[in-house]
Amino acid sequence: MIRFDQVTAHAAPCSLTRVSLELGPGLHALLGARADGAPLLLAVAAGWVRPRSGKVLVLGGAPSASRKQIAYVPLDARPPSSLRVAEALDVAAAIRGERASLVRPAVERLAMLGVGALADRLTQSLTSPESRAVLLAEALTSTARVLLIDEPLVDVDPRAAGALPALLRESAAAGVTVLVATSSPRDALDLSNDQHVLTRGHLAGTLRATDVPSLTAGAEPRLRVVSRDSRALLGALSGDPSFTRAELDDDALVLYGPDPGAMADAVARASLASHVELEAMHLDAPHIEELRAAAARRPAGSLRPPPALSVRPPPPPDGGLP
Repeated sequence: MIRFDQVTAHAAPCSLTRVSLELGPGLHALLGARADGAPLLLAVAAGWVRPRSGKVLVLGGAPSASRKQIAYVPLDARPPSSLRVAEALDVAAAIRGERASLVRPAVERLAMLGVGALADRLTQSLTSPESRAVLLAEALTSTARVLLIDEPLVDVDPRAAGALPALLRESAAAGVTVLVATSSPRDALDLSNDQHVLTRGHLAGTLRATDVPSLTAGAEPRLRVVSRDSRALLGALSGDPSFTRAELDDDALVLYGPDPGAMADAVARASLASHVELEAMHLDAPHIEELRAAAARRPAGSLRPPPALSVRPPPPPDGGLP
């Protein structure tokens, strides 16, 4: 569905150098900071940035030839102004050439992400998180066969954020190629089946979500605890042998130790002893540097010949959400 072959590209302040990657239907993540080039690779796949060298194929042809079949949601995108939200979705459906029988009414499409109440709002009245939710609703409920989404869980309406992971997985299960870019290891691991790790414009390697625990086995487990009083809880844990060290991180307590189960038991005991109410407790995702090191030990595989795909002729120039 998406094939990058020795792609080199530049859009200040980011560059990509000889990136080769092939992605079929499923849910994939590009993991790296913005300076590593993950959003730039999305823009290349969408046809917004032309490679300086190399080749990119989407659905068997150039991105421009598959424009109606690509839904691209950059982090800073906003819907067109001077329209009601429902009208904007209808315009996008018309641009894609979607038959009414294949697409739900705009209100139902928005309701899939919990934001049906926005349908009658003017697009220019939307906050940035609401705009993101609208654009994500358009992309996920369209007939596009390729979804390209930058930081899907950043700056998005909380109602949409809760529903988004399941809808991304449903799209992937239906045969859509979903590619997200994120700088968050937790988001990459939670959302995707595989993580393609970028470092300073180079593809360091590819990880499978199921392999990450074994590949990062040398890293000491970190237990993140959110409570009503992190300092009091830390005091109650003082001297407990289950932990090697502890850190206060904003409103959370981050505990390090060899046995996650023993750490969780110790936190529960300390909570009862100190009368500090626990709000959340979970193992932290590996740090991005840990995943980079793991990816370097698991390089991306060589390119395979792309499948034969029928491609529609390039659409005439037009504007809109797609």
